[in-house]
Amino acid sequence: MTWIGQGRPRPGRRALLLAAPAIALSPRGLRAAELPGGTIRLVVGFAAGGGIDAFARIAARAASERTGNTFVVDNRPGGSAALAALHVARSAPDGRTLFVADSGSMTITTDIMQRPPLDPRRELAPVMLAVHAPQVLVTRPGTAASLPDLLARARREPGRLTYASAGAGNATHLAIADLTRRTDTELTHVPYRGGGQMTTSVIQGETDLCLLSLTTALPHLRAGSLVALAVASDVPLAELPEVPTIASVVPNAAARAFWYGFNVPAETPAPLIEALHAALKAALEAPETRASLRPLGIQVVASSPQDYRRFLLEETERRSEMARFAGVVPE
Repeated sequence: MTWIGQGRPRPGRRALLLAAPAIALSPRGLRAAELPGGTIRLVVGFAAGGGIDAFARIAARAASERTGNTFVVDNRPGGSAALAALHVARSAPDGRTLFVADSGSMTITTDIMQRPPLDPRRELAPVMLAVHAPQVLVTRPGTAASLPDLLARARREPGRLTYASAGAGNATHLAIADLTRRTDTELTHVPYRGGGQMTTSVIQGETDLCLLSLTTALPHLRAGSLVALAVASDVPLAELPEVPTIASVVPNAAARAFWYGFNVPAETPAPLIEALHAALKAALEAPETRASLRPLGIQVVASSPQDYRRFLLEETERRSEMARFAGVVPE
């Protein structure tokens, strides 16, 4: 299959300036511009089956039903979603290709990668911060009964317990590294190429713990192959009411709900961004969509592009600080 925009050069100065101005949204939805014709692709940087993929599929179905356009999910795993981000950045700025951003891929910095493949804040224009998605800190049965129990064991046996991540510098890595720093404990980091390998490593005993999306964790928790120690969320989850938040055990811990957003190529005209924002906002805020997202613990945000831009600046600074404290060596 031939993909739109393959081989396009990165946007130049004029393109970056076009992406920068704040976008004034029309209160009457699509009055200022219409959605582009043809299929609209939501590009996900991870394989099917994980939390971000589940969210993207719900969003695509809701947007298709409400607009009459065809929204589809395009999974392009690799490089902790950097490859998918790069693909979208180099796609035609026609509103037909959106990046389903996650906590890590939109905050790539030289603290994490020596030569980042792209500067996502300059090469991708914001559409919206879409949702907050809780994560669950899990382990195998018998490893620890609770997060305080795990931390006590880590102090008794420095470096013996291991934690898996979806890659060095990934949010699943930095959140646990921050936890060890704040609790003066030592856990050994074992990076994998993605969430699937990370999950399997804990279940099979190759590693001792990791952070998983609620979507991924729940089947294993119900089957008894994993145990929940704490949740990265502002409040306890209705699906796991007895499981404490990480922050309630370790105050000021940086482990929090992950987030997903939508971005488009930097050269995308403002009216098209406005139309996409209006369509996606209406789709996500529909009662039936909220009902579909509720079992995943996902909270709809549907921010403005301006608020999303400010949020990305704050998140990038926070993640760079976490990377430095974690001792991440740029590769």
